[in-house]
Amino acid sequence: MKRGDKRMKICGLIVGLAVVAILGSLVLLGHQQKKPLEEGSTFNEYPKFLEEFNLSVQGTPLINKPVELTCRVKQTPYVSRNISIEVILPEGFKLVSGNLSWHGYLAGNDIVEVKSIIEAIKIGNWTITAKTSPFQATNLYISVKNETAVVYKDFPGAAFYEYPAFSALGNITHKGEGEKKR
Repeated sequence: MKRGDKRMKICGLIVGLAVVAILGSLVLLGHQQKKPLEEGSTFNEYPKFLEEFNLSVQGTPLINKPVELTCRVKQTPYVSRNISIEVILPEGFKLVSGNLSWHGYLAGNDIVEVKSIIEAIKIGNWTITAKTSPFQATNLYISVKNETAVVYKDFPGAAFYEYPAFSALGNITHKGEGEKKR
């Protein structure tokens, strides 16, 4: 047997053993029991620590029309801790005034509201997200058109991201077209 053939066999054996080791570890990881979610939990690692956590807007967020955005957080009665709140605006919106973040101590049953004035600057479907640390998140879905806008608290469906403008009635208006398609 030639020296090069021996090296090829050894390399092949090493690669084969590595593949078996990787596949074996993946199988073991897949068989680990997953912990059930505790009632009211957002994720396995984090129990629910907020009684209330939501985003809202006052007014209709039309193009170039300022509206008030509020992120309201209420601590549960049995937890007190430092938290951070961050509101993330998409590219279709801009901050006019106010704050998009807050950090501080929140005692049981305390409420904090992060308020800002925002303005839609682009037509489209946008998601405004608020996050807290420890981690929880909430979204507000906004469809901005030329002369109208629709705000959704719950995700309106896949069509929200597939088309430039999705209305609450299910009609689709494409950019540059004046008529609705059905």
